[in-house]
Amino acid sequence: MNHSGLVHSEHIERWRVDNSGLTMKYKCNFHDLNGEGVKVAIIDSGIDRSHEMLQHVTAGICFEFSEGQVLTSEDYRDSSGHGTAVASIIKKKAPDTELYAIKIFDQSLIVEQKILLESIRWAIDQNVDIINLSLGTTDAQVKQALLDICQVATKKGIAIVAAEHNSGQESYPAYFSNVIGVKTGEIRGRYNYLFRRGESIECIAPGTTQRVLWTGGREHIVEGSSFAAPHLTGIIALIKQAFPKANLNEIRHILEVNASREVPQQIPSGRKIRVHTPQTSQSFDPNKIKRAAIYPYNKEMHSLMRF
Repeated sequence: MNHSGLVHSEHIERWRVDNSGLTMKYKCNFHDLNGEGVKVAIIDSGIDRSHEMLQHVTAGICFEFSEGQVLTSEDYRDSSGHGTAVASIIKKKAPDTELYAIKIFDQSLIVEQKILLESIRWAIDQNVDIINLSLGTTDAQVKQALLDICQVATKKGIAIVAAEHNSGQESYPAYFSNVIGVKTGEIRGRYNYLFRRGESIECIAPGTTQRVLWTGGREHIVEGSSFAAPHLTGIIALIKQAFPKANLNEIRHILEVNASREVPQQIPSGRKIRVHTPQTSQSFDPNKIKRAAIYPYNKEMHSLMRF
């Protein structure tokens, strides 16, 4: 891979998956799975339950920071849209998963370190199977505390999926060895993704322009690694349904066995995509469209977290 993040033909072979050392018992027919019984925690901006697909949330909580204290409430309604988008992607992949909504963001999509750590701890206490983190930080000062809480989750058999920084910078927790990091690629097909054993970011999932659910009963067009991570979370939910006792290493093997065999389209890692808020993103109401011309939407992205 060159510095621009483009994938060239000479790298194809090392990106291919070698299944020779893995048993065929790990092959999955994702079409026959729906994620039933799998608990997925979404740590994000909450979930808008007005959408039929997202009406059933098993449990939820909101974390806020006030005067140096972490406060909680049961109001996990989404005021940003980001968390609703993430939840809709997971549900499209694994419709029968049990969602746990953990709201830590408002419209600013910035959060204090203590809140993030407490939110992961809450998810652990709920005995979820997977934690989706479509967020990250490049601040090395919080690296150890974040690594420690992720390790607690791993020891309890919880898989953590985290989005890589859109610029390709080393970001946490996606770069931790006990976390499944995800970057964006132009990948087609409902269950397609790429697995790269030995890479800091092992998985590439669909993160280019896609339509997702948003707040207020709307749909939006989004792109970026935030929206690639939940595609992989949905796949892992299907894997956990088929292999309920699979630990992190086994999940990686299963991901490898079932990964796509083609390199995704070239995506510059330096591309910066704005995490859309209701004021700046493109609103989409399919009931009002008469005629339309669709153009790429590309804005600058604000950091997801600042500690």
